Amino acid sequence: MQPGRSSFFNPYVTDLLGYGPDELIDHPIDRLFPEERTEPLEDVRALATAGSSPTELTLLGKAGQEVPVSIVVTETRHDDRQFFTVTVRDAADRHERESELQETGAVLEKTFEHSNDGIVVFDPENDEITECNPRLCELLDYSCAELLSLEPTDIFPYEPSRFQELTTRDLEQRSGWTDELDCETREGKRVPMEVSASPGRTRL
Repeated sequence: MQPGRSSFFNPYVTDLLGYGPDELIDHPIDRLFPEERTEPLEDVRALATAGSSPTELTLLGKAGQEVPVSIVVTETRHDDRQFFTVTVRDAADRHERESELQETGAVLEKTFEHSNDGIVVFDPENDEITECNPRLCELLDYSCAELLSLEPTDIFPYEPSRFQELTTRDLEQRSGWTDELDCETREGKRVPMEVSASPGRTRL
């Protein structure tokens, strides 16, 4: 086989690029790259030298369509010949998943901000409040900045050992819980609350 030609493609890659099962065997790899890549074989060598981090680029499909992919190149040798193994993933799928995750995050953030429940996010290991929503501020008569300067036990001060037990169980079992706990407002008023907690957020 001449240098710069392919010796094997798995079905995932041939399907991705629109080729039949054997059409890419002994196929010059430069035909898989856009014209602006004048030395694709050298590009592949450079990627193998650079390490195993994924690199995003564009390949050409059978119909000439551009296909965004993420590739990892590794070098092997057999019978004193150099071979490159190129692992290819469809970058369009990843971009779509990232977009969906961003949309989901935006919906969750909107829910967090406009929920009728008070929501607090705290770090039990460092004993600090990291986020709170406007409804929690309203319920406890604190500003957001004031709540973020407190420790969780400042708003659950009445049964600290029980609160600690519940949060420890949450951490160890990675499961949520619902219980009744008394909270303390900014003015020191004791307010009974139904508290639902899950890894990440607590609702009042």
